[in-house]
Amino acid sequence: MKPNKIFFVFLILFFVLNVNVSNAQNICFSSDDSKRLVVELEKGRLLEQNIILLEKVNLELMKQNELLKDQVKLTDEKFKSAEALVIKNEELYNQKIKVLDDELTEAKKPRWKSMFISGGVGACIALLLVVLL
Repeated sequence: MKPNKIFFVFLILFFVLNVNVSNAQNICFSSDDSKRLVVELEKGRLLEQNIILLEKVNLELMKQNELLKDQVKLTDEKFKSAEALVIKNEELYNQKIKVLDDELTEAKKPRWKSMFISGGVGACIALLLVVLL
């Protein structure tokens, strides 16, 4: 409660508790003062309702904030796992490239030795067939 509201509540309680019928004629408010008093009390009531509403909104926003923090953590974890997966895939890709390059290098080597051996074996077989036949 605000100090002004507390003051007005105590002021009203003071007048209500201390006023008796004999003193009632001695105590009077001007119409402007009574209007101002009613307006201030109404403002206080409305402000109190707004405070309650704002506290509820603040609580809801705090809950949303916690949910968003959790969502950020989950997204960060997903990002880190995706990043690790990309790194592993990149390593596998580089290994495949190396294997394919090695195979290509091996395939490009001349096969003269195997051709001469094959040709020599073929010639020996042909010569053996000619001699035997």
